[in-house]
Amino acid sequence: MQINLEDKRISYALAKQEEDELKILVSHNLDRYFHPASLLKLFIAVMIEDKTLSGFEKASTKYNKILKALKASILDSDNDALAFLVDILAPSTNDYNFIDEQELDDLCTQRQTISAYFHKLGFSDSLVLVNKCFGFDYYGKEEQILDKLGQNQISNNDLIKLLSLIEKSYPLTFEAMHRDLGDFERGPEGKAIPSSIINTQDYQVEAFTGAVLRKELGLGAIYSKAGWTSKVRHDAVIFDYQSARYFLTVMTAELSMSPAALQGIAEACLNHLVV
Repeated sequence: MQINLEDKRISYALAKQEEDELKILVSHNLDRYFHPASLLKLFIAVMIEDKTLSGFEKASTKYNKILKALKASILDSDNDALAFLVDILAPSTNDYNFIDEQELDDLCTQRQTISAYFHKLGFSDSLVLVNKCFGFDYYGKEEQILDKLGQNQISNNDLIKLLSLIEKSYPLTFEAMHRDLGDFERGPEGKAIPSSIINTQDYQVEAFTGAVLRKELGLGAIYSKAGWTSKVRHDAVIFDYQSARYFLTVMTAELSMSPAALQGIAEACLNHLVV
């Protein structure tokens, strides 16, 4: 699919790790803010790894349950697992019903601590991470939070900074991003994978940049997390090529129904690889 690489609806970056710095090889529109969709799960996983898992003994029951949710939220893009993790970081006294104004203020203050955590790490003050991910719409207290605090938003500057932090300092989150670039058209036991199932590893490869990296570079594995809604389609990838480590981030708005658009951007970025 042909796409204008200067389109205001897209943002992308390809960077190479050089010693302790990321060298940007090609980029566009890095300061635009997008709804992160399921890229939110990477931010939540980092905060959970830093602030929560460190408080439990490794291999304890609670540690294992939280780690299981962290992995599921990234590998399978599991929204229920994410909701569990968000409620750990910002506890609520009422899980389902509408809440009164005081409860809402208290919960909004809790949710804002997630954004504040990343502001203190040097992310932009405009980054917002206060809403959970849902398949269709917001209801109950989640709709109240959305009305009061607005939508989540991140920029590509935030995203590529996050990938760099994950690669350096968050091994549990990094490992949860690992994806084999095998033949996903047949399931692990040779059975066809239903096309209606999208919250799976195969979809996060075949409909995103993993398929391009496999085809163009012959890669057998990457570290990635995709994000998509009816309005946005994104991908965040760490990969190794010719003994070097690279970071590829693509964010799009109003192109969510076209995997080919995102994949075309990725292909164009790969023309700038330095080996």
